[in-house]
Amino acid sequence: GGLSDGRAGVFRCDLNGIEQISRCDEVVGVQPSISGPLVFVRSSTDPPDQRRLVLSTIGSDLVIHDRTFVTGISAGRALVLDVIGGEMHRYIVGPNGFEDVCSVPIEPNADIVGIIRWRGMCLVGIRHADSSELRVLGTKSWDIASRSIAIEGQLECLWQSPTQETYAWLSRIEKGKKTIRKLVIGDETFINGPFTMGQNDLVWSPNGRMICARLRTDVDGRNVCALVSQNQQIKIRSKFSVIDFCVDDEGNIPAWVATDGMYHRPFVRKRPHDAVVYAWNLWCMPDNTVSYNCVHVQDVQLIVDRTDLKS
Repeated sequence: GGLSDGRAGVFRCDLNGIEQISRCDEVVGVQPSISGPLVFVRSSTDPPDQRRLVLSTIGSDLVIHDRTFVTGISAGRALVLDVIGGEMHRYIVGPNGFEDVCSVPIEPNADIVGIIRWRGMCLVGIRHADSSELRVLGTKSWDIASRSIAIEGQLECLWQSPTQETYAWLSRIEKGKKTIRKLVIGDETFINGPFTMGQNDLVWSPNGRMICARLRTDVDGRNVCALVSQNQQIKIRSKFSVIDFCVDDEGNIPAWVATDGMYHRPFVRKRPHDAVVYAWNLWCMPDNTVSYNCVHVQDVQLIVDRTDLKS
């Protein structure tokens, strides 16, 4: 949001009101996580390779660098992989301060894709010249860094589930003159083929077992978008692009938000809602309630759709 002095600010909104949690000149990125969005900011006085992570649970911004990798974990905490004193370190930061701080046997110049939490351990995605791996790290007192999970091709994305019980990854595989991608959940291939997707093109169900992926393919020179889950596939009309979507615990796609470049139009179980200026925060509850926020005319609204709830 904007402040009276012209600077940008990050605010937390809840039932108790609105609280400003950070002052900055620029928001440089927002990363979804199981603890809520991780917001990265910069100020004009920050060095070029430095940014700050807004983490309200620690009472101040965390200074990080371009080579810092962060993922949100439970209880408002963040898992961080960073170079400190020329060595790669891993730590957790949250309401209790810094925890589980230790060096890890990963080269500081390694081509790292990301870090996630998995069953109490950490997985670090690393690219090599002709292959990739998920390096498994234990806790500070139980480190098993010698273990790794091999990945065919070049790792592009890495995601952790909300329960931290499983994970998903995307790799790019070159086969002659053809390029295919493979999306995997745990150790099972979800889909492979000539599509593209990015880090923000995958969402998890509330129970952390189902996913929905936003895939883009080239068909006769046209960019075609489709939403694909375990039980459903929805092709999006070419004049629209999808900016938000969700998946339920059965692997169905209950809702998405499309835009024609001017207005946002939510769809709930394929039924179109009113077009609005802006829609965000789309969510599906375990009982199949769908909710989202929107700007409608001059009002900010919370829309709740309880149609077709579970009995």
